[in-house]
Amino acid sequence: MLNPLMSRGESKLPFVRFSKNLKRQDLLEAGIPVDKILSMMGRVYAILHFHCRVNGDDIEFHLGSCRNSETGYRVWVLDMDRCKRMDMTDPEHIAFVFMRNDLVIPRGRCGELGYEAFKGGYLETAESLSADNLDVAQQVMLLFEGMQVRRDRR
Repeated sequence: MLNPLMSRGESKLPFVRFSKNLKRQDLLEAGIPVDKILSMMGRVYAILHFHCRVNGDDIEFHLGSCRNSETGYRVWVLDMDRCKRMDMTDPEHIAFVFMRNDLVIPRGRCGELGYEAFKGGYLETAESLSADNLDVAQQVMLLFEGMQVRRDRR
């Protein structure tokens, strides 16, 4: 879930906390570069998986205004109480967590802009942490995409 937490007067978005998904168009109309945020979300998951060795289950991303940043906003990661240590030799578990977090993560549909930005951030960061991570990260994305195809067929 991407919740905006904006201060009055600092953003085009009002001071509101949403308990539902924000639509891509809502963010674009507010001048927020959605693909950059989705890429950053992929990077966060790669750090959680390949550096911290936790699954990132049920985390929330909160978008808030910030006077001291280039963009005028920042994204915070909250609610990590369901995160658990994980075995990095089990890419299927990571893909399963992605499927469960479908309010947060773009659906694993190849070619969709949001997903491609998320996937690019994930793969790039996994590899930057260690070249050995790239194979596992690619397996995770392929499994996630396969799970999404099966879900779409239902």
